Amino acid sequence: MSVNRLIVQALADGDMGFREIAEVIGNEPETVRRKAHALSQDDRPRLIHIAKWDRHGRVTGGGYPTPVYRLGDGRNAPRPAPKTHTQSAREYMQRAQRLAQTVLCAGVPQKKAAKIVSGIRKRNTEAKGPRSGPA
Repeated sequence: MSVNRLIVQALADGDMGFREIAEVIGNEPETVRRKAHALSQDDRPRLIHIAKWDRHGRVTGGGYPTPVYRLGDGRNAPRPAPKTHTQSAREYMQRAQRLAQTVLCAGVPQKKAAKIVSGIRKRNTEAKGPRSGPA
């Protein structure tokens, strides 16, 4: 059976990203990504379309948006704009603060937890470089 048919059959169970489809049909993720993209871009009535773009969570767990495919002839969801440096830095700090809260809740002494958090903040500000502006 062709990969295209397997992709369509897998999507009968619900919306999925290409990695999930590859896992279900037992094929390489890169092959599934290329085939699913081609199926979603077809000019004739499409078999599948991009329902949404997932940036976090079950598909990628990272920052790059990944298409989540749905069975049927619908309009492809527009690709989201890339994150700005400020957005990425803000999310990084939020993760660091959640980590610090977890460390505190795990029974680590408060002084040691504060060092962990300050080390994360220090690395984050060093990565940004020196600030320019009025002196």
